Amino acid sequence: MKYEYYGRDGALRRTARYGNYKKTPLGTRPMKLTIDGDVATHRTTTMDLFESAPGGRLGRRFSPEGMIPFRDAARNKR
Repeated sequence: MKYEYYGRDGALRRTARYGNYKKTPLGTRPMKLTIDGDVATHRTTTMDLFESAPGGRLGRRFSPEGMIPFRDAARNKR
């Protein structure tokens, strides 16, 4: 599956491609996400997922409170 994101000027900004579909406890889910930046940047980001579970640890980790350790770690790297 592929999604294209366009700017207000109509120019293509990013393309997101989903792949590596697997059956998980949440149903069939893509385990790979690749995002291509606009033509000028030539940047690509790829995210590989290894497990998918309902609720649990991941839900808490990506809450506003769960992001505090990530914020603090980023501040300490400066």
